[in-house]
Amino acid sequence: MVHLRNRKNNYSGILIAISLVIMITVVSLVFKQIFLNRNNENEQNSVLYIQLLNKAMPVINGINYNDEVDTEENISIKGQLLKLIGIDIRNPFSVIGKEISMFTIGTEDSSENNKVVKRTLFKINPFDVNDKQINKSGQDTGDTENLELPNRNVKVNDPKLKEKLDNSKPQVLIYHTHTTESYSPYANYNTSHKKNVCSVGDSLAYNLETEYGISTIHDTTLHNAIFINSYHRSRVTVNKYLKKYKDFKLIIDIHRDGMPSGNVSALKERTTMKMNGENVAKMMFVLPKKNPHLSKNLAVSKKLEKISNKLFPGFCRGIDLHFNFGSVYFNQDLSNNALLIEVGSQYNSVKEADNTGKYLARIIAEYLHSKK
Repeated sequence: MVHLRNRKNNYSGILIAISLVIMITVVSLVFKQIFLNRNNENEQNSVLYIQLLNKAMPVINGINYNDEVDTEENISIKGQLLKLIGIDIRNPFSVIGKEISMFTIGTEDSSENNKVVKRTLFKINPFDVNDKQINKSGQDTGDTENLELPNRNVKVNDPKLKEKLDNSKPQVLIYHTHTTESYSPYANYNTSHKKNVCSVGDSLAYNLETEYGISTIHDTTLHNAIFINSYHRSRVTVNKYLKKYKDFKLIIDIHRDGMPSGNVSALKERTTMKMNGENVAKMMFVLPKKNPHLSKNLAVSKKLEKISNKLFPGFCRGIDLHFNFGSVYFNQDLSNNALLIEVGSQYNSVKEADNTGKYLARIIAEYLHSKK
């Protein structure tokens, strides 16, 4: 009887030891995920931290986050922990590829409903050699400034569209809900206005005023110091200007698209074109489908898209309607003229994104001129 009790005590000790090891491992991984990656994923980490608090202490489950994070980042505790060991829970092939070395997982771009879709390829490769073990000539280093893209010569400015600048009644409002979204070669998020989407806003505002006499307000308020509820904060900014000026002919929330990891050159080609000998980041409109102002906002987007396709074919990547509500409708319920425009991706350089400003300014000038 004593022997059995000792055995049970030994088992209990072993279970406690194993539990402590697992707990320490998980805490270490979470610590690394939350605190050591602040430069690149500060906003994501904030959401992960809140999820951990909600799981560990249900009494504070009131701390929540909205669908702007859920739809744009798809963050979960399980997903973040598995990502640390190279497993993507949304891709079962990533598990098979790790267990059976002769199987390799790749991707292929294909077209579906006029959109580029990434599909998973499952291949058999009996000789799986790690890239670090060999020296490949021409290996992609991430330097994609010299992409071999076909050049298109276009007329950027039209002096006939220029008006007399009247700053007493601004026509265009530019702001940034995700103010810190930045471009290559910087991290995904950067507070410097010369490295993030504010730089694009500066370029657009400058070209609208100097080339076309269109009075523009460019608000660079930081709305996503914490990613959660950033749309609620930018909503306050937009309402402040609406209260003062009633409405604008265009209200533009400029973002930067977030592309998946992979072959940098191939991914960058999706969001880049060459016009007049310079690389230019492409742009895209994003609208939530359940927005009560959808018909009006969509009509504006379609008119701008039509002008873009006529002047600069291929420059506009289209209109994205895959969100249902977005987060507070991406503030597009505040005005019939509200837009969300994504310029390039994290693989585009700041210069390429800035170049977008003058082409987008021409499109907007054509649109406003047609409204008179």
